[in-house]
Amino acid sequence: MKKIDLVKLWIFKAEEDRKNVENNLNSEDILYGTVCFHTQQMAEKYLKGYLLYNEIDFLKTNVIEGLVSVCKEIDKDFEKIEPIIGDLSDYAVEIRYPDDWYSSSHSETMNAYNSAKK
Repeated sequence: MKKIDLVKLWIFKAEEDRKNVENNLNSEDILYGTVCFHTQQMAEKYLKGYLLYNEIDFLKTNVIEGLVSVCKEIDKDFEKIEPIIGDLSDYAVEIRYPDDWYSSSHSETMNAYNSAKK
């Protein structure tokens, strides 16, 4: 597969997560944990697509901070979003499993989504 096609797939998958978030937020019964998880996934996939586009290999990771750190080496503007999206990594695993379970609030969920969109 050509690298540009793989980049497009990462963006496509990120867009699926974005649509999942938006559909859920427009529902009468918002599943906040699901929204937070897909918000993290959206940001992660966009970052990975960006890195791949710039021909930077990355490890399999859910840690947003590490991905942003590598992105900053390409474009210093990523420093602006680093403090905003760093907390998204918490939603990759903890929010999905009952042993680490907690319920996110509407406010927390909206903050996560707005951070990921940046």
